[in-house]
Amino acid sequence: MTKIVIFQGTSQSFSCGADVHTLVKMHSEQPLKDANDFLDGVTQLQYTLGYQLALMNPIQVSIWNGFVMGGGAGISINSALIVATERAIFAVPACKLGMVPDCGVMHKLSMCRNGVGEYICLVGTFVKGGDLVKMGLADFFLSEEDLKAKITCAFCKLDGKSTITTMRQFFEENCFSMINRDYNEIEEIKYYFNNKKSVVEILELLEKDKKYPEFTEKCLKEMRQASPLALCIAFESLRRSRVSLRDVITKDYRILNRLGISSVIAYVIILGY
Repeated sequence: MTKIVIFQGTSQSFSCGADVHTLVKMHSEQPLKDANDFLDGVTQLQYTLGYQLALMNPIQVSIWNGFVMGGGAGISINSALIVATERAIFAVPACKLGMVPDCGVMHKLSMCRNGVGEYICLVGTFVKGGDLVKMGLADFFLSEEDLKAKITCAFCKLDGKSTITTMRQFFEENCFSMINRDYNEIEEIKYYFNNKKSVVEILELLEKDKKYPEFTEKCLKEMRQASPLALCIAFESLRRSRVSLRDVITKDYRILNRLGISSVIAYVIILGY
């Protein structure tokens, strides 16, 4: 019986998520109803896949090496264990496309402390390498150079009785953990994003309080490029994601349907993606 499944992308990326260019092209070339039906079917399949992967009996271990974005983040972020390399680059820039982070991503982001979930969700910032562990998105850090040897070693040492506990113990012994180290901008994130009641409150604080000028300028620049409606929905969605993964994915699907796939595609076309 299979006990452990290790997910790993190509040498370039784990997964960059949906191919937006292809979706826009397909949507423009087909009758509206056919295009919407197709996209709805793809979305259902993606959501179901992410949920079943997270809860399947074999232990899912995801190796983040390269880009981890969009749906690629969704099918792996709720893995039992996540190992990131120095090349890992995580982001959920959905709000810039008039969308909302979905596919269960909010479930993990809602568990991040000190406003980190709100920061990643609303700003769409890129988080790299060891910072993924510091921010609570990945469990362990392993250099790309050691990746193949360590994974091979894991398969050699683990047997049919292996559990999530023995897997975690192996990676604790063989990976460099940064979990007790603070992220460089954690004070800034905590100051502007933690325990805020709305997107408006966050934006007003960023605009009026320049305690950390470089940080505020960066955040304002990124958030001003996003859809205001998407930002507000994403903020509320995050607040409602401290529930079961099943409930989060159900919520995500309902949000996408309420937004309307056509309106999302139209927003992408207007932006010129």
